[in-house]
Amino acid sequence: MTTNRDWILLANFYDPSHLRTELAFDLSRQTDLSFTPTYRYVEVILNGRYDGLYMLGEQVEVNSGRVELDEMGPTDNSGEALTGGYMLEFDFRLDTAVEPGFVSGEGVKVAIKEPDPPAHEQAAYIRSYFNAFEAATLSPTFADPVTGFRSYLDVDAFIDWYIIAELTRQQDAAWASTFLTKPRNGKLTFGPVWDFDLSMGTKNEHSPGWPATGWWINLPVFGKWIPRLFEDPALRAQTAARFAELRPALETVVAQIPKTAEPISTARLMDAGRWKRTVTSNDKDAFLVNWLTDRINWMSGRLG
Repeated sequence: MTTNRDWILLANFYDPSHLRTELAFDLSRQTDLSFTPTYRYVEVILNGRYDGLYMLGEQVEVNSGRVELDEMGPTDNSGEALTGGYMLEFDFRLDTAVEPGFVSGEGVKVAIKEPDPPAHEQAAYIRSYFNAFEAATLSPTFADPVTGFRSYLDVDAFIDWYIIAELTRQQDAAWASTFLTKPRNGKLTFGPVWDFDLSMGTKNEHSPGWPATGWWINLPVFGKWIPRLFEDPALRAQTAARFAELRPALETVVAQIPKTAEPISTARLMDAGRWKRTVTSNDKDAFLVNWLTDRINWMSGRLG
């Protein structure tokens, strides 16, 4: 990990297995997404009190070695400087009276994370750009390589992000904790991935334990434009080819789950006792191996 002043303790609050976020990051590292946070497992003792198991590591932020963008100042309000770099987050909790952001034409709540705070011209630019992307995606000529969604979207990054979100059935994807950037003179670029304690069959009061079969991110419940993208035969074919290319590496991550879990086996039990977590059968290592294996097989047979 690169030198930095900002670090995070991640609790994996909804995941007693403490593996889902780490597995998602391991899966993401098999793709070409430009940054995936790196962590180390730690146990926290505060003033002699045992406070459980956490992941200590990198947060999603614009910085060297993390999300690398041209940093914008308050005077970057015209020309090339106005085109980036922006970091955005889909967040259904967004209150635009409290945090900079906007509600898109299709009702997506988008927080502006960088620049922080954005100048008026910057906020207007990125809102207009995002709305233009949505309009192009929903237009009759959406698949046109010049006037359609490809003129606004980094398709390769979107496909890599989509594969990780869909493979894990990430409950927050396209709803919250979904980051994307707009580099200077660049297109909307999905990533990095984040927040997977509700994924891969998590079962608790917030999640029914979704099965390893069935589509997820490209359903209309997440908005109109992701399903619209997959109406394009070329995008479907590209996604299928990319998944086939990544599949051996993804299966290697799954095969290593017992090895990933072994160092924290005792700490997980202690954490569950400290916070009175309910550990279900869906939090067992074998469940995650079987669930992800079934998911890979199911997607492989249906993509494209």
